[in-house]
Amino acid sequence: MFSAVPLAEVLSPVDHRLFDDHLRMTGRWSKEQLTPDVEKVWKPLFPGRTTKQLLSIARFARSVYVGECHNPGQGCHYPRSKTVYDDRYQRDGDPFDSYRLTTKAADDL
Repeated sequence: MFSAVPLAEVLSPVDHRLFDDHLRMTGRWSKEQLTPDVEKVWKPLFPGRTTKQLLSIARFARSVYVGECHNPGQGCHYPRSKTVYDDRYQRDGDPFDSYRLTTKAADDL
């Protein structure tokens, strides 16, 4: 009836990135580390955002940049599922690691 075709043959080369190893986005940047980035870069680009939102954007961008520097071309992933962020304070204590802040920062960038 149907012949078995390996998934790699069906997908285009661009789609193969879905199956690669990606770095988990880790934040844990302090407010003092992120504030210079906010003042120089993110505040002028996103004038209507609150300070906490700007710090979250800086956290997200800095994490992606550092991940790219250490592992070029590997990519970075973050969860968009709300349930993953339910225990964020118990997980790593990052105050900018919340569902709304992280997904909004990703959407803004």
